[in-house]
Amino acid sequence: MIERVEVAAGKVIGKDWVWSGKLICVESLRITAHASDGRVFGSDVCMALLPETAREERNLGFPDTEVYVTWAARKRLSDTDLWYHLGGYNDDGDPWDTQQCDFARQLAAFWTQLMGPDEMQRQRLLEPTNDLTRNWCTITLGHTGQVTIHLKNGKKKVLVPPRQRGDAP
Repeated sequence: MIERVEVAAGKVIGKDWVWSGKLICVESLRITAHASDGRVFGSDVCMALLPETAREERNLGFPDTEVYVTWAARKRLSDTDLWYHLGGYNDDGDPWDTQQCDFARQLAAFWTQLMGPDEMQRQRLLEPTNDLTRNWCTITLGHTGQVTIHLKNGKKKVLVPPRQRGDAP
């Protein structure tokens, strides 16, 4: 029988409110279970909640749920795995698909913000190039709206806004 469970979290990388709880990204997470026969079982994990006794000691309860994750959780867990522990679907709200999509956006923003203050902007700038074939090396965006695409074959393509071509605005 398990008598005690401990959660050891490494250094906090970042934390924020996501959905209806606090998501805390840490460098490492380890769960240790102490059995009644004296055996101890430990495992590194990518997600953990504090044991109920630790939550009570810290006065954590609904809705102040704290979910601890490591960077590995980003790839190993689905959005709904985390959503469940951060409040999940609300019967009184929007349809399941809408709520799940909203949660996925909040979660993506959480991970992106942890990567650095400019990461969201960098991703937004790169997003339109996802549909382009990867035959380009660099793309330069000018303040006038001109776009210069430097291709892998050494050529370049310049895209000019209509008003610079003499077209009517």
